[in-house]
Amino acid sequence: MKSTAVHPADAIDAARVASAACYVAIIFIGTGRFDRAAHATLAHAKETAGLMEAHYRNGRRAMIYAVLPCGAAVLVLDAQSGSHTMAVDGRANPARVALAREDRIEPCPDTK
Repeated sequence: MKSTAVHPADAIDAARVASAACYVAIIFIGTGRFDRAAHATLAHAKETAGLMEAHYRNGRRAMIYAVLPCGAAVLVLDAQSGSHTMAVDGRANPARVALAREDRIEPCPDTK
């Protein structure tokens, strides 16, 4: 049976997602390569994520990050976005994880 309780950290992240400066859709397309696009609204980011998945068709799901005004990024979970989650299987290569952390998300588009 699936638990319906919301973890306190997820509740905090949900509040942060609502106050994001912009949203970034990102998909892994190959060794060390990602395609990403920043949008002012979550709806546009969700639309772009779907288009990325259809375009690359590599079995990878696009992820959406909410970029906060302070510059921090929060992963938008399934309940918040409607369809996008991050799969965690515990088999990550530590060297690749370190390289991925060095890859920075570009600034938000101007929303004025």
